[in-house]
Amino acid sequence: MAKRHRKERVEDLLLEVVSEVFRKVKDPGIPSEGLVSFIRTEVAPDLAYANVLYSYLGDDSKLADLQEALNRSQGFFRREINKVVRLRKIPELRFHLDRSMEKGSEILTLLEKVRVQDSSRAADNNAGDASDDASS
Repeated sequence: MAKRHRKERVEDLLLEVVSEVFRKVKDPGIPSEGLVSFIRTEVAPDLAYANVLYSYLGDDSKLADLQEALNRSQGFFRREINKVVRLRKIPELRFHLDRSMEKGSEILTLLEKVRVQDSSRAADNNAGDASDDASS
C-alpha cells in the first residue's frame, strides 16, 4: 500500500515539475500560439518511465511539430527534474497527446443540441395542445 502512495506522490510531483519546466523549453517546434496543458502522468512501478499526457488547444497542423519538440526536449526535462526532485532514478519521459478534453467538449455540445431540440419540441407540442383546446 505504501508503494502505491509513493507512486501517486511521484506522479503528482512530476506533473507539477514538467509543467514548470515546459515554460523554460526553447524549441522552435513549440507553437507560440495555442495552449499546452499537462494533464496527467502515469509512472511505471519501477520508475523506469513516465507517460506524460498533454492536451493542445490550437492549430492541429502544429501538433506533429509540438510532439517532435517534446520528444527532442526529453533530456532537458530530465535534467531539470533532477535539479528539483530527489529520486534515485529519474524516469524516461514519454509524451502523449490526450484528446479526452476535446471529446468531452464535443459530447457536451451534442448534449446541449439535444436539450435545445427537446425543449423546442416540447414547446411545439404545448402550442399544438393549446390550439386544440381553443378550437374545442
